[in-house]
Amino acid sequence: MNRASQNEGESLCREILANARTEAERLIRKARDDAGRLLATTTAEEEATRKQNLEKANREACHHKERILATLPVESQRLEATRMEALLQSIHDEVQRRLRAGEGFDPGETLMASAAYAINRMSGNTFIVTVAPADHVALGSAIAGEISRRTKNPDLQITVAENPTLQTGDIMIRDGEGRQEWDNRLTVRLERMWPALRLRLAEKGGPG
Repeated sequence: MNRASQNEGESLCREILANARTEAERLIRKARDDAGRLLATTTAEEEATRKQNLEKANREACHHKERILATLPVESQRLEATRMEALLQSIHDEVQRRLRAGEGFDPGETLMASAAYAINRMSGNTFIVTVAPADHVALGSAIAGEISRRTKNPDLQITVAENPTLQTGDIMIRDGEGRQEWDNRLTVRLERMWPALRLRLAEKGGPG
């Protein structure tokens, strides 16, 4: 091989190498560009998904909030009704306790008034009035006369008897023939009157 041919071969090799490097650099740039586009596309998709999830979460939160707000009046009414019921029951229990203990009232006066009220609503003139032993001892023979005076019926014939199961202030009345009976024990009267009292208290929102 002469000198000219050798030079020509070296020149061709350099050209081939240069073309190879150029092609390699082009391929590298293309790969980088493709990778960049892929990364950008992935990031955009992820951002879109994140935004959709955020919007969905916000919608669900708003819906949940609306449901809660919608139930607040009902829940508030339920809680108020529960509170009122507990308050009324506590009033009932306290009144019942005081009646049984004879607190806050005159048992004798209560007994007389209760008996007169009942007899005025019963027929006949002969009655048996049953009281607690303590009241019988405390009031004695005055029971019959005072009841008769309060009924404004001088023809009444009242017999007073004792019942050890009764508490002070309690009274039970029946006519001489046993056809009529009026149970005016204090706790029984409370139970009879309680529905109306409970309604009045509830309408006023409690005991004041």
